[in-house]
Amino acid sequence: MTISVNDRGFQFGDGLFETIRIERGQLLGWEFHARRLSEGATRLGIRLPAQRLLKMRCQSQAAAVPAEVAILKLHITRGDSGGGYAAAEAMAANLYVSVRPLLFDAALWETGIKLRICQQRLAIQPSLAGIKHSNRLEQVMARREWSDADIQEGLMLDTEGYVVEGVSSNLFASIGGHWVTPALDRCGVAGTMRARVMEWFAENGTPASEQRLTLDDLKAADHLFMTNAIVGVWPVQQLAECQLDIAPVMADLVNQFSKFVSSNAPE
Repeated sequence: MTISVNDRGFQFGDGLFETIRIERGQLLGWEFHARRLSEGATRLGIRLPAQRLLKMRCQSQAAAVPAEVAILKLHITRGDSGGGYAAAEAMAANLYVSVRPLLFDAALWETGIKLRICQQRLAIQPSLAGIKHSNRLEQVMARREWSDADIQEGLMLDTEGYVVEGVSSNLFASIGGHWVTPALDRCGVAGTMRARVMEWFAENGTPASEQRLTLDDLKAADHLFMTNAIVGVWPVQQLAECQLDIAPVMADLVNQFSKFVSSNAPE
Protein backbone atom coordinates (compact mmCIF):
# COMPACT_ATOMS: atom_id res chain seq x y z
CA MET A 1 0.00 0.00 0.00
CA THR A 2 1.37 3.41 -1.01
CA ILE A 3 0.28 6.73 0.51
CA SER A 4 0.96 9.94 -1.37
CA VAL A 5 2.83 12.71 0.42
CA ASN A 6 -0.06 14.93 -0.75
CA ASP A 7 -2.62 12.87 1.17
CA ARG A 8 -4.24 15.15 3.74
CA GLY A 9 -4.31 12.36 6.29
CA PHE A 10 -0.52 12.16 6.04
CA GLN A 11 -0.11 15.94 5.97
CA PHE A 12 -2.59 17.01 8.66
CA GLY A 13 -4.30 13.99 10.20
CA ASP A 14 -7.31 15.08 8.13
CA GLY A 15 -9.32 11.90 8.24
CA LEU A 16 -11.05 9.17 10.20
CA PHE A 17 -10.37 5.55 11.02
CA GLU A 18 -12.05 2.47 12.41
CA THR A 19 -10.43 -0.57 14.02
CA ILE A 20 -12.63 -3.61 13.46
CA ARG A 21 -12.31 -7.14 14.76
CA ILE A 22 -12.38 -9.98 12.24
CA GLU A 23 -13.75 -13.32 13.44
CA ARG A 24 -13.53 -16.28 11.04
CA GLY A 25 -13.48 -13.98 8.03
CA GLN A 26 -16.38 -11.79 9.20
CA LEU A 27 -16.43 -8.16 10.33
CA LEU A 28 -17.80 -7.82 13.86
CA GLY A 29 -20.09 -4.93 14.81
CA TRP A 30 -19.95 -3.32 11.37
CA GLU A 31 -23.20 -1.39 11.92
CA PHE A 32 -21.73 0.36 14.97
CA HIS A 33 -18.50 1.24 13.13
CA ALA A 34 -20.45 2.46 10.09
CA ARG A 35 -22.63 4.66 12.30
CA ARG A 36 -19.63 6.33 13.96
CA LEU A 37 -17.82 6.70 10.64
CA SER A 38 -20.84 8.41 9.11
CA GLU A 39 -21.11 10.80 12.07
CA GLY A 40 -17.42 11.63 11.85
CA ALA A 41 -17.54 12.23 8.09
CA THR A 42 -20.53 14.52 8.49
CA ARG A 43 -18.80 16.45 11.24
CA LEU A 44 -15.55 16.87 9.28
CA GLY A 45 -17.22 17.38 5.91
CA ILE A 46 -15.53 14.37 4.29
CA ARG A 47 -17.35 12.75 1.37
CA LEU A 48 -17.61 9.05 2.14
CA PRO A 49 -18.02 6.33 -0.46
CA ALA A 50 -21.40 4.57 -0.27
CA GLN A 51 -21.71 2.45 2.88
CA ARG A 52 -22.33 -0.73 0.87
CA LEU A 53 -19.10 -0.16 -1.07
CA LEU A 54 -17.17 0.45 2.12
CA LYS A 55 -18.52 -2.74 3.64
CA MET A 56 -17.80 -4.74 0.50
CA ARG A 57 -14.19 -3.50 0.43
CA CYS A 58 -13.63 -4.31 4.10
CA GLN A 59 -15.46 -7.63 3.99
CA SER A 60 -13.43 -8.81 0.98
CA GLN A 61 -10.24 -8.10 2.95
CA ALA A 62 -11.62 -9.82 6.04
CA ALA A 63 -12.67 -12.92 4.10
CA ALA A 64 -9.11 -13.37 2.83
CA VAL A 65 -7.62 -13.56 6.34
CA PRO A 66 -6.51 -17.13 7.17
CA ALA A 67 -6.35 -16.58 10.95
CA GLU A 68 -9.50 -17.12 13.03
CA VAL A 69 -9.14 -13.68 14.63
CA ALA A 70 -7.48 -10.53 13.30
CA ILE A 71 -7.80 -6.75 13.20
CA LEU A 72 -8.86 -4.70 10.19
CA LYS A 73 -8.04 -1.01 10.11
CA LEU A 74 -10.02 1.27 7.81
CA HIS A 75 -8.59 4.75 7.15
CA ILE A 76 -10.49 7.39 5.22
CA THR A 77 -8.83 10.72 4.48
CA ARG A 78 -10.20 13.84 2.83
CA GLY A 79 -8.02 13.15 -0.23
CA ASP A 80 -4.92 14.61 -1.89
CA SER A 81 -4.18 18.33 -2.06
CA GLY A 82 -1.30 20.74 -2.35
CA GLY A 83 0.19 22.75 0.47
CA GLY A 84 -1.97 24.69 2.90
CA TYR A 85 -4.97 23.82 5.03
CA ALA A 86 -7.62 24.81 2.47
CA ALA A 87 -9.34 21.95 0.67
CA ALA A 88 -11.79 21.84 -2.23
CA GLU A 89 -15.33 20.86 -1.25
CA ALA A 90 -15.59 18.27 -4.04
CA MET A 91 -12.44 16.31 -3.17
CA ALA A 92 -12.61 12.54 -3.54
CA ALA A 93 -11.78 10.75 -0.29
CA ASN A 94 -8.91 8.27 -0.09
CA LEU A 95 -9.59 4.83 1.36
CA TYR A 96 -6.99 2.53 2.91
CA VAL A 97 -7.62 -0.93 4.39
CA SER A 98 -5.03 -3.00 6.25
CA VAL A 99 -5.14 -6.20 8.30
CA ARG A 100 -2.88 -7.41 11.08
CA PRO A 101 -2.79 -10.31 13.53
CA LEU A 102 -4.52 -10.05 16.91
CA LEU A 103 -2.66 -11.05 20.07
CA PHE A 104 -4.08 -10.56 23.56
CA ASP A 105 -4.49 -12.44 26.83
CA ALA A 106 -8.04 -13.84 27.11
CA ALA A 107 -7.41 -14.72 30.78
CA LEU A 108 -7.76 -11.01 31.60
CA TRP A 109 -11.53 -11.35 31.08
CA GLU A 110 -11.57 -13.36 34.32
CA THR A 111 -8.68 -11.92 36.32
CA GLY A 112 -9.23 -8.27 35.37
CA ILE A 113 -6.70 -5.63 34.34
CA LYS A 114 -4.52 -3.08 36.11
CA LEU A 115 -5.28 0.51 35.19
CA ARG A 116 -2.90 3.43 35.70
CA ILE A 117 -3.68 7.15 35.68
CA CYS A 118 -1.97 9.03 32.84
CA GLN A 119 -0.37 12.44 33.22
CA GLN A 120 -1.16 13.38 29.63
CA ARG A 121 -4.51 15.21 29.46
CA LEU A 122 -7.12 15.34 26.70
CA ALA A 123 -7.87 18.80 25.29
CA ILE A 124 -11.49 19.92 25.44
CA GLN A 125 -12.75 20.34 21.87
CA PRO A 126 -16.51 19.71 21.42
CA SER A 127 -16.38 19.90 17.62
CA LEU A 128 -14.20 16.75 17.56
CA ALA A 129 -15.64 15.00 20.61
CA GLY A 130 -16.86 11.45 20.11
CA ILE A 131 -15.52 10.84 16.59
CA LYS A 132 -12.45 8.75 15.78
CA HIS A 133 -10.43 11.28 13.82
CA SER A 134 -6.92 10.51 12.67
CA ASN A 135 -5.00 12.70 15.11
CA ARG A 136 -4.24 10.50 18.14
CA LEU A 137 -1.14 12.27 19.46
CA GLU A 138 -2.62 12.66 22.94
CA GLN A 139 -3.08 8.89 23.13
CA VAL A 140 0.41 8.30 21.73
CA MET A 141 1.90 10.55 24.42
CA ALA A 142 -0.15 8.88 27.14
CA ARG A 143 0.91 5.38 26.06
CA ARG A 144 4.57 6.45 26.19
CA GLU A 145 4.23 6.94 29.94
CA TRP A 146 4.62 3.27 30.84
CA SER A 147 6.34 0.11 29.66
CA ASP A 148 5.34 -2.24 32.50
CA ALA A 149 3.65 -5.23 30.84
CA ASP A 150 1.73 -5.82 34.07
CA ILE A 151 -0.31 -2.66 33.41
CA GLN A 152 -2.75 -3.17 30.56
CA GLU A 153 -4.37 0.27 30.18
CA GLY A 154 -4.11 3.92 31.16
CA LEU A 155 -6.89 6.23 32.30
CA MET A 156 -7.06 9.68 30.69
CA LEU A 157 -8.52 12.87 32.15
CA ASP A 158 -9.36 16.12 30.39
CA THR A 159 -7.61 19.42 31.06
CA GLU A 160 -10.17 20.24 33.78
CA GLY A 161 -9.49 16.97 35.59
CA TYR A 162 -12.61 15.03 34.63
CA VAL A 163 -12.28 11.36 33.75
CA VAL A 164 -12.82 10.71 30.02
CA GLU A 165 -11.65 7.27 28.86
CA GLY A 166 -8.81 4.80 28.59
CA VAL A 167 -5.98 5.31 26.14
CA SER A 168 -7.71 2.88 23.77
CA SER A 169 -10.93 2.06 25.57
CA ASN A 170 -14.00 3.44 27.31
CA LEU A 171 -14.78 3.28 31.01
CA PHE A 172 -17.82 2.12 33.00
CA ALA A 173 -18.13 2.53 36.78
CA SER A 174 -20.66 1.15 39.25
CA ILE A 175 -21.45 3.91 41.73
CA GLY A 176 -24.21 3.44 44.28
CA GLY A 177 -25.72 0.57 42.34
CA HIS A 178 -25.90 2.56 39.10
CA TRP A 179 -23.61 2.10 36.09
CA VAL A 180 -22.18 5.31 34.63
CA THR A 181 -19.82 6.06 31.77
CA PRO A 182 -18.08 9.43 31.27
CA ALA A 183 -19.89 11.95 29.08
CA LEU A 184 -18.06 12.43 25.77
CA ASP A 185 -19.55 15.73 24.63
CA ARG A 186 -16.28 17.67 25.11
CA CYS A 187 -13.56 15.17 24.15
CA GLY A 188 -12.87 11.46 23.87
CA VAL A 189 -13.93 8.71 21.47
CA ALA A 190 -17.42 7.21 21.57
CA GLY A 191 -16.44 3.55 21.31
CA THR A 192 -18.52 1.03 19.39
CA MET A 193 -18.38 -1.49 22.24
CA ARG A 194 -19.41 1.28 24.65
CA ALA A 195 -22.51 1.82 22.49
CA ARG A 196 -23.28 -1.90 22.45
CA VAL A 197 -22.93 -2.18 26.24
CA MET A 198 -25.26 0.78 26.76
CA GLU A 199 -27.83 -0.89 24.48
CA TRP A 200 -27.44 -4.15 26.41
CA PHE A 201 -27.98 -2.36 29.73
CA ALA A 202 -31.15 -0.73 28.35
CA GLU A 203 -32.48 -4.04 27.00
CA ASN A 204 -31.89 -5.74 30.36
CA GLY A 205 -33.37 -2.95 32.49
CA THR A 206 -30.02 -2.11 34.10
CA PRO A 207 -29.74 1.57 35.16
CA ALA A 208 -26.93 3.23 33.21
CA SER A 209 -26.18 6.81 32.21
CA GLU A 210 -23.52 9.26 30.97
CA GLN A 211 -22.12 11.66 33.57
CA ARG A 212 -19.12 13.82 34.37
CA LEU A 213 -16.86 11.77 36.63
CA THR A 214 -13.88 12.66 38.80
CA LEU A 215 -11.07 10.49 40.14
CA ASP A 216 -12.71 10.71 43.57
CA ASP A 217 -15.87 9.24 42.04
CA LEU A 218 -13.88 6.33 40.67
CA LYS A 219 -12.04 5.73 43.92
CA ALA A 220 -15.43 5.45 45.62
CA ALA A 221 -16.83 3.14 42.92
CA ASP A 222 -17.73 -0.46 43.66
CA HIS A 223 -16.62 -1.81 40.29
CA LEU A 224 -15.01 -0.66 37.04
CA PHE A 225 -14.67 -2.13 33.58
CA MET A 226 -13.24 -1.01 30.23
CA THR A 227 -14.54 -1.67 26.73
CA ASN A 228 -13.29 -1.61 23.16
CA ALA A 229 -14.14 -3.33 19.89
CA ILE A 230 -11.09 -5.58 19.95
CA VAL A 231 -11.07 -7.04 23.49
CA GLY A 232 -14.77 -6.61 24.24
CA VAL A 233 -15.08 -6.10 28.02
CA TRP A 234 -12.21 -5.93 30.52
CA PRO A 235 -12.98 -5.96 34.28
CA VAL A 236 -10.66 -3.68 36.29
CA GLN A 237 -9.04 -5.29 39.32
CA GLN A 238 -6.79 -2.34 40.21
CA LEU A 239 -6.90 1.44 39.62
CA ALA A 240 -3.54 2.98 40.53
CA GLU A 241 -3.10 1.73 44.13
CA CYS A 242 -6.79 0.94 44.73
CA GLN A 243 -7.88 -2.72 44.61
CA LEU A 244 -11.33 -3.41 43.21
CA ASP A 245 -13.75 -6.31 43.27
CA ILE A 246 -14.98 -7.65 39.94
CA ALA A 247 -18.73 -7.02 39.61
CA PRO A 248 -21.07 -10.05 39.55
CA VAL A 249 -22.58 -8.71 36.29
CA MET A 250 -19.19 -9.07 34.62
CA ALA A 251 -19.80 -12.76 33.96
CA ASP A 252 -22.88 -11.85 31.92
CA LEU A 253 -21.06 -9.03 30.13
CA VAL A 254 -18.10 -11.24 29.29
CA ASN A 255 -20.45 -13.93 28.00
CA GLN A 256 -22.41 -11.40 25.95
CA PHE A 257 -19.51 -9.46 24.48
CA SER A 258 -16.07 -10.96 25.04
CA LYS A 259 -17.10 -14.46 24.06
CA PHE A 260 -18.83 -12.99 21.03
CA VAL A 261 -15.60 -11.43 19.85
CA SER A 262 -13.31 -14.39 20.37
CA SER A 263 -13.31 -18.10 19.71
CA ASN A 264 -10.57 -18.33 22.34
CA ALA A 265 -12.68 -16.95 25.21
CA PRO A 266 -12.61 -18.84 28.52
CA GLU A 267 -15.37 -21.37 29.14
